[in-house]
Amino acid sequence: MSPEPDALICGAGVSGSYLARLLVEGGFRVEVYDGNPLRGHRCAYISFSSLLKPILRRIGLELDDFILCHIRSLHLNGVELEVRNMISIDKPRMIEEIYPGDGVIKKNLRIPEELFRRGGEGTLTVNASSRILGAQRRILPRQFRARASGLEAGEAYLSVKPGYGGYSWAFPLDEEGRRFHIGAGCVNADPQPLIDRLMRSNGIRVEETICSCGRAISVADLSRNPEIMIHRGMVASIGEAAGAVFPMTGEGIIPSLETANWLYESLDRGDYPQSFEAKVQGMLMEYRDAFNLCIGFLKHPRLTWLRGVGRMTERLKGRALLNLTPVAWMRLWLKMLARG
Repeated sequence: MSPEPDALICGAGVSGSYLARLLVEGGFRVEVYDGNPLRGHRCAYISFSSLLKPILRRIGLELDDFILCHIRSLHLNGVELEVRNMISIDKPRMIEEIYPGDGVIKKNLRIPEELFRRGGEGTLTVNASSRILGAQRRILPRQFRARASGLEAGEAYLSVKPGYGGYSWAFPLDEEGRRFHIGAGCVNADPQPLIDRLMRSNGIRVEETICSCGRAISVADLSRNPEIMIHRGMVASIGEAAGAVFPMTGEGIIPSLETANWLYESLDRGDYPQSFEAKVQGMLMEYRDAFNLCIGFLKHPRLTWLRGVGRMTERLKGRALLNLTPVAWMRLWLKMLARG
């Protein structure tokens, strides 16, 4: 009989695969479960190069191998902003390279029942699924990959509509400007009108839809102190299950990888769960103010909305290295005052 594993990882997306790679290279015995025949979410491709590069290098991978397009400018509600750090990536291939699948068992798991049943007794059980164990809300997306015309190569488009409850996007998946990822995400509202608005305002014409999806994204309910299960005994949550999705932009790749890294470091140092919980709680508290704005300004126009847009642009400025000139900033505010 083979020895019992040191860790059971439920979910072979970006966070579960990254943790599995770290644990295996650290000498841990690992079993990885994933009930989905397609590992990871197929349509999430946007990221930031300076933040993602050192995370991948830790496990011997080079970010350049997964870059589909370097994005040079972002059109936010029609205002063009120069960017220097935003990229689109081949996420499915990146997940396969992070953890090629050796030992991945395709099996549907009931969460949290199966987690609690297998966890404990010296075996760490990790919830790396898309299900938060605790208070949560959901962002409802509609998104697709398509061959499209009307958009410029190397340019991404983001549109927010005051008072509606979400935002829409289109970003390139190749350097030639032929394939794009188009979609919208909303809090308790139909995303399709936002997609229609984005396409109409930018003259986008879809020539062929390659694939589409609409899985709801779990976001921790941070309207009060976080009430999700970061850990309980030898059961821990990482990635989306730990609320590692920035609620105002849907950014989840880098935070998910960071939570996996924090858990590994905590186990490696022997101070689990103290340091792991502290870092995840710190992330969630940082997200709490943003979440309150996200729920508030997406549903209310004018000044509340403007506060939210300001917070979102500051976040994007730090991640994407936006060159937001005073003229561009003024144009953006005026557009928002005019309700987008």
